[in-house]
Parts: sequence; C-alpha cells; structure tokens
Amino acid sequence: MAMQISRVRDVLVYYRERMSQLHVMPAALDPDYPGNKALRERLEYVANFIDRAIDLVEQEPERREKIMRWYGFIQGALYMIEMFSVEQLKAHSNPDVAPPQIGDKT
Repeated sequence: MAMQISRVRDVLVYYRERMSQLHVMPAALDPDYPGNKALRERLEYVANFIDRAIDLVEQEPERREKIMRWYGFIQGALYMIEMFSVEQLKAHSNPDVAPPQIGDKT
C-alpha cells in the first residue's frame, strides 16, 4: 500500500516539532558558499526544507512524486545527522504503524 499524503504531512510535522525541540530554526543555505557547513547550518537547512515540504503537501498534494522525493531527501538527511535510525524511519513511513508523536521514543 502506498503511503498516503496525509501521513507524509503528519510525519513532516513531527520532524518539524523535533527540530523545534532542539531549538533549530529554519534557514536557507547560502548557495554561493562552497565547502563544508557546520552541523548547525545543516540542521537549519533541513528544518527549512521540512517547512517547504509541508507547504508543498498542503498547497499541491497532487504533486505526489515531488513530495515523495523531498520526503526521501529529508529522511536521508535526518539519518545522516543521526537523529533517527533506519528502522525508526521505516516505522515513520509504515502505514500500519501509528504516526510518530512528540514524546515517543522514536
């Protein structure tokens, strides 16, 4: 069964809340600055991308392919910064598992 767009939105909102708990405010990366970014800057960029993805889901839910690409990018970034394990991310996307909530251990 394909993941419902409403589930994607719920999970993205959860990710935004987790970023907020870490006091990470959304910010765009400077595209003209080459080189490595500090972890904080990368977190801020991911938070910004989460907000943009939520907007896309709410404003253009018919753009499923793009939404799912962005969702995959966000999940990959959250894995790379070690916010979630692969197993946790799989559970977040599994329609047979309750969506994550703030206060969960995931």
